[in-house]
Amino acid sequence: MAAEDLAEFVDLTDSPAPEQPAKKVAKPSKRHREDTEIIDVVSREDIMSFAAKANQKKRVTSPLNDSTGQVENARQDALGRPDNLWLKKLHAERTARQGPPSRNDEAPADQPQSVPAHSSEAGPSGRHHSSGTASDMQRQNVTLLTWNVWFEEDVALEERMAAIGQTVRDRGYPDVLLFQEMTPRIHRIMSAASWSQHYRTTDPPYNMAYFTSMFTKKDSVKCTMGPCEQMYPTSNMARGLRLMRGTMGGHEVLVATTHLESPLGNHDLRSSERRSQLKQAFTWMQNEEGVSNCILAGDLNWNTQDGEPPLPTCWHDAWSMLRPGDTGLTYDKATNPMLGVRPTKWGRRLDRILCKLSSLRLQHIEMVGRQQIPGALRHKQERNKSISELPVLPSDHYGLFLELSPTSS
Repeated sequence: MAAEDLAEFVDLTDSPAPEQPAKKVAKPSKRHREDTEIIDVVSREDIMSFAAKANQKKRVTSPLNDSTGQVENARQDALGRPDNLWLKKLHAERTARQGPPSRNDEAPADQPQSVPAHSSEAGPSGRHHSSGTASDMQRQNVTLLTWNVWFEEDVALEERMAAIGQTVRDRGYPDVLLFQEMTPRIHRIMSAASWSQHYRTTDPPYNMAYFTSMFTKKDSVKCTMGPCEQMYPTSNMARGLRLMRGTMGGHEVLVATTHLESPLGNHDLRSSERRSQLKQAFTWMQNEEGVSNCILAGDLNWNTQDGEPPLPTCWHDAWSMLRPGDTGLTYDKATNPMLGVRPTKWGRRLDRILCKLSSLRLQHIEMVGRQQIPGALRHKQERNKSISELPVLPSDHYGLFLELSPTSS
């Protein structure tokens, strides 16, 4: 891939950067609409206008120091972005950096003070992350978490991000975290949390209101390529594929995340765009030679009208393989009370993990983020203009946690 396509990959222990005043920009129309039963329903004009502006912005990266991973040249901090109800008051300063990570795994102030289900070094299967030696990294399990974290910053943002962080801790700090609908503010909150000291992450891109992010665990993942991002040529919403190649658990793995084109209502589902983008993602991944373990995970926005995903030979849907017969709805108004009070059977399996494996095999998959956050409330205006007081969950989507184990041969 061209150098200009590479996204910054920085260590969260960089020294703090000075804060810059937020840049005020014009306020566009409200993104979310509630007058149709399709997720992310927005007015066509608003989203197309915003996406067109985002596509016109050039992605810029700063050179990295090979030995430290620190940025050599200071980035311009002001980000051009909309300032509406779901992204108001996005701060313009770059992500605050933590100091050197502590060796103690103490419960941080910004996290719920419950006892994690698993220790900081052991995953849910009891496997321990290695310190990085070749012998220690042989034939271990690989874990991954993908989650659309919901860019709605007006709904209990601090509490929701703390709950997501607690899930990371409870799952033993997965090797790779893949997040969609990240905003600069959400990225900054996560980067300041103590759990993130275990990870390296991609920097927020320039002039993007929301984006995908990839967190890789420092003591179990050695990146050999990327993370980098390619933009889909068919996207009018600045959507792309973020991928990295590396060694984890003694296995060479290519990992990618994406957020495919969103539907614009019943009149425009964008099915053809999603199918085209998914095929393009597979093409880019299959162009990486010499790697036989491939994982593509994220918010595919897949609808029943889209048909079956166009999986290449030897690729499989992890949820369908491990939980046949389970609908696996990751966006579900029937089970997520934060989405509204109207009784409905509407639900979609928008989020998926697709795999092509060789030295690894599917071991376990589960949904996460299905518990209400104690004390957090959402005030939502219904169609009849009444205000409902709703409980809050970590996101409007459920996340997916996947565990892979070595093959017997």
